[in-house]
Amino acid sequence: GRSNTYLNSEADFNLESNFTILIDKDAKEKFKKAGIENPAEYYKNKTIQVTGTVVLFEKKPRISAAEPSQVKVIDKK
Repeated sequence: GRSNTYLNSEADFNLESNFTILIDKDAKEKFKKAGIENPAEYYKNKTIQVTGTVVLFEKKPRISAAEPSQVKVIDKK
């Protein structure tokens, strides 16, 4: 798709406690090239570590992931 993908920490993204990872439409192409066709499905119910700058968007924290290398799946021990 051409739209952005949002990875939210809460089922209801409107909750104040929600933290969002934004993968914009341009970055999605890079994720596809890395073998991640659908980031929302790929990362669903997984613990991830994301690097980047936290910004407040509509009073909620968000990181934009422009590269797949910014998102790492963490093994729960």
